[in-house]
Amino acid sequence: MERLIVLDTETTGIKPSEGHRIIEVGAVEILDREITSTEFQKYIQPNRKVGESVNIHGITDKFLINKPQFNQISDDLLSFIEGATLVIHNAPFDLGFLNNELKIIGIKEKIENICTSGRYTFTLPEIDKKKLQQILGEQKDKRNTENLKH
Repeated sequence: MERLIVLDTETTGIKPSEGHRIIEVGAVEILDREITSTEFQKYIQPNRKVGESVNIHGITDKFLINKPQFNQISDDLLSFIEGATLVIHNAPFDLGFLNNELKIIGIKEKIENICTSGRYTFTLPEIDKKKLQQILGEQKDKRNTENLKH
């Protein structure tokens, strides 16, 4: 039985080297090509301003005030993805941010080493970007996102 995890992040900017941080991690499990009801989703307090990226994802500084920091969700995230093949639309971007967050909290291991044989995919030959956004969007719609702008 092949276990895939479709994963996406939202961030405060484009480059972790400029101090930008993850503000949301979302992931959906697929077993034998079927989306399961098992998912992982956390908003994260980045300890910095969201800035202009709010125009992309709609997640505000105010909304993130009482959210956990990455070190408070990292064990759950790593357990969720362990042993799976990651499916990520823009893997270098998301993995760069995830590995940076791990480095900040003192974890030297990289996400690529936690997954099955370091497997992850950069592109989705069977699912184009709009389909991936639809899948992840449907998962997000299940949550109450009305509070994001408050």
